[in-house]
Amino acid sequence: MRTALGFHALLLSSVLSSSLAYAQSPLSPAQRPCGGGSECQVSDNSAEAKVNLVNLSVKVEQVINNDTMEVRLFHEAAGATAEECFARNSEALDKVMKRVDKVAGIKVFTGNRRATPIYVERAAEVPTGSFSTIHPSDKPETKQVPPEGTIASWRERVDITLQSQDFKLLSTVLTDLSGDLQTDRMTFKVSDQARKAKEGAMLAQALADFRDKATLTSTALGASSYGLVNVSVGEVMPSYDNQVGVMPLMAYKAARSVSVPDVAGGESKFGLSVTGTVQLYGEGR
Repeated sequence: MRTALGFHALLLSSVLSSSLAYAQSPLSPAQRPCGGGSECQVSDNSAEAKVNLVNLSVKVEQVINNDTMEVRLFHEAAGATAEECFARNSEALDKVMKRVDKVAGIKVFTGNRRATPIYVERAAEVPTGSFSTIHPSDKPETKQVPPEGTIASWRERVDITLQSQDFKLLSTVLTDLSGDLQTDRMTFKVSDQARKAKEGAMLAQALADFRDKATLTSTALGASSYGLVNVSVGEVMPSYDNQVGVMPLMAYKAARSVSVPDVAGGESKFGLSVTGTVQLYGEGR
């Protein structure tokens, strides 16, 4: 009898403890039973807070005239050793630098120096004399070529870049240097000063467009207002129109007596993007 009473007492204690723990544990609005009162409304609002987020993005682009001209030139030298090639290129480069340094308004940037060994492709005996058809037994003298894979000579290339915002001046210098250097590439771009001068107005326009798009979106969806959750600003990859420099390159290789060609720098397109998330509030969300 005592054992049965003790068992029932233990079972009752366990049930009471579980009920007390359940009553003390707060439930989220979504877990609480809906009795048709305010609790149901709280549960709906909790769900809305998760779905009323809208991602938006805008982009502003502007075309800017290229105001900087860059030309990469190079000089090549060949010799029996790498040191010999280096000396010849250095002499030619020093000669050019002395001429360009006297011209104001042109920046000079020295580039890479690349030395390349020229290997013997195939070992063979090369005739160095002649023989008579009257005496077929006579054999021409031969010279043994170094084994295949042996370095036969060297070739080195050195690059130099000229930059200026005065296209006519730089074109004149290129014409003067056409007999000493070869032209590798001509490009046009927007200077940092010109780009930064436009960035402030572009950023203000992009942010204004983002704000207008957020207002339009919230109104179209029936919301009374919106709040900014996050926003980020980034640059759009610029688009350059600098192919106009291909034609003048032909003129620099012509006779130095020809007139300096007119060069047009073209245009570049820059852009800013604004992306962000807004929270919608009010009726019709």
